[in-house]
Amino acid sequence: MINRYIALKYRYRFLFMLPLLTLLISCEKDNTGNEEPVTPGVVLITSTDSIVLSEKKLDEKALTVTWTEGNNRGEGTSLSYLFKMDVADNDFQTAIPTVEVEPGVFSMSFTHEQLEKLLVDEWHKQTSVFSEIEIRVIAKVTADHFIKPEVSTIKIKVKPYAPEVIEASRVFITGDAVSNASSVEMTQTVENKYAYVYKGIFKAGKIRFPISLDANSDIVSARNPDTQVTDGTTMPVKLAEDGIDHNDFVIPIAGEYTIVVDLKDKTATFRSQATAIVSPYSHIYMIGEALPGTSKDWAIAAPLEMTQSLANPNVFTYKGALEYGTEGTNSGRIKFFVEKGSYTNDCFSPSQAARTPIVYGKANPMVLAVKGKPDYYFQLLTANVTLIVLDTKNLTVTFL
Repeated sequence: MINRYIALKYRYRFLFMLPLLTLLISCEKDNTGNEEPVTPGVVLITSTDSIVLSEKKLDEKALTVTWTEGNNRGEGTSLSYLFKMDVADNDFQTAIPTVEVEPGVFSMSFTHEQLEKLLVDEWHKQTSVFSEIEIRVIAKVTADHFIKPEVSTIKIKVKPYAPEVIEASRVFITGDAVSNASSVEMTQTVENKYAYVYKGIFKAGKIRFPISLDANSDIVSARNPDTQVTDGTTMPVKLAEDGIDHNDFVIPIAGEYTIVVDLKDKTATFRSQATAIVSPYSHIYMIGEALPGTSKDWAIAAPLEMTQSLANPNVFTYKGALEYGTEGTNSGRIKFFVEKGSYTNDCFSPSQAARTPIVYGKANPMVLAVKGKPDYYFQLLTANVTLIVLDTKNLTVTFL
């Protein structure tokens, strides 16, 4: 009984001492013998824990992440920092490429536009609702032996915006770079109702894209003043309402350019002959029961021809009435030849079945059937198809 009492007495005394022991362990002495807390090492700090992105602040900083310096691991060692970011609770499986931060830098910043593109385009998050992202910084130790790195992780909430489409039924080009006219009108593309294209000769100089020729027209313009055109590159645009605060693009070298303005993506692309898209195909022809009438269905010597896109010559379109078929029968079929005259010419078709039902409104995969083999067809089983968009580079065909 006495032994049990002694055991209990020391057990409770030990429990009482635990907090004190923990405090002592968490301290170390400096050179003067004074006790001080151990440095916590790398710690992440964000400028905010909740962000509402704005389309009107695309170039402004939305988020800044900073971190403290990691613990000094002694002579002969050095620290470098790795930055990761992903949607939360995903174990960084879809993270942005890991950034090895330059020496002496302890922060990373992101604009509204950069976060919007990550959340919507990269991680496919819904607009106008909050999503959580996770950020991690790793203090990596370089030494002659392995030393465990320090890791700090933090989460924040971000709400992407729903992009507003620039509303326009016509788009023009004006400016002193326009040759032999005060303005030219762009053409709406068949494959993308938001895109407008123009191909022509331009002088070196400035251009902008008004949506009417009125004096106070809204203008699709560069984001920044006198933005020099980068040949072959897609560049961002903004809408200058009533023409106020519009900015010009500057074409540095005279020549022929194909210009595409996309009012949904809010971009402009300039291609000279040096960067022009060159397609290996100049014609695409169609055969099958899905085509209107009876004379052109199987007329391989004179088949219906698709229209090559001026904006992207790899894309071919057909706009018009099409006839649908019945499942299980040879009806409503269609495939696409690169040359006319023979059923044994190369053609684009599905790869899986002799009759492959289309998926309406989505890109259907296709293959190049060499010498017409295998003899497979897409099959239309729906009555509302009036547009075909065929992409020879990405090997897809979309029925709309």
